[in-house]
Amino acid sequence: MRICTKYQTLTLLICGLVALLFSLSTQADSPQPNTLVLLPSKLSDLNNIVFTQDGRIGLVAAYSESDSSSGHFVYSFDAVTGEVIDTFDASKVGAINPTKLAITSNNLLVISASASVTDESALLITPVNTDGSFELKHRINIPFFVPMTDDDTILPDDVGLSADGKYGIYCNKATVFVFSTATGQTLFQENVGIDVYSPQNRLESFSYDPISNRLGIVKQKDAQYYLYVYSLTSDGHLEVKGLINALTDEIIGFGSKVAFNEDGTIVYIASSNKGFVSSYDIQTASPIARKYIVGLADINEDDARFLPIKATFKSQVIFKSQVILVLYPQTYSNFL
Repeated sequence: MRICTKYQTLTLLICGLVALLFSLSTQADSPQPNTLVLLPSKLSDLNNIVFTQDGRIGLVAAYSESDSSSGHFVYSFDAVTGEVIDTFDASKVGAINPTKLAITSNNLLVISASASVTDESALLITPVNTDGSFELKHRINIPFFVPMTDDDTILPDDVGLSADGKYGIYCNKATVFVFSTATGQTLFQENVGIDVYSPQNRLESFSYDPISNRLGIVKQKDAQYYLYVYSLTSDGHLEVKGLINALTDEIIGFGSKVAFNEDGTIVYIASSNKGFVSSYDIQTASPIARKYIVGLADINEDDARFLPIKATFKSQVIFKSQVILVLYPQTYSNFL
């Protein structure tokens, strides 16, 4: 999923507003020196960086290669020295454009990519060793069919990971899957009332917050939006926690753009066509607060799907052409 640069100001406004809804102060640590990492591949705002649990190893996938072909390399690098440690060519196992990365608490790297088949996504799971090398002999490939139409060619790339790293979550627009990160086996699936998929009857996307153990799934049916909230059980199943109906004609961004408070009792939603940022009690589905943001309503429906809300952030990454500038700046507590 991409985040357009021209909406960064609105993003900051949204983040600041929800921070006020939390009514908690921010805490900051002194920033550390920046580290520069040079890569032969090119990056874009579609890429994200993840770090191993000790913060020493960074991982990023390429958007395109130096010859302008589609990206297929995944890199690991030393977060202190900037040295590239290892490279993984995803195209050798049928994965194209491995843009979205996620990493478990036990350093299993989950790579979300396009498959060589048009209507299929590819998830690759590989352990990352303590020295930053990829342990490819224990790699797992998980293909997911993704329904397509002429009006809907989106290939979702969001992946959620449980706090203990045992489970992963993926949504193909018609079904939500819970899979084992150790074996790749699908353990549970839920269609959230999508009996027959269509561009007007689909799961827009999802977000999973491992801290609060809440999964938010945005469903669109006949231009009406609904937010389903689940928790992930210890055996890898989904348990319903709440259903929130959006306002009539309200457009909700992709599910990856909703957020939860730490105890999982409140959810935060942004919509563009009405210009609101709202908070709801999950159990009662009752609105708690709603604030209009000037300029937010000027965004069109498609761009609304890329409105980001994040519960916390502890580091920033800035992409500049073929250079990764890694920052170790201020740490914000309970900032959204």
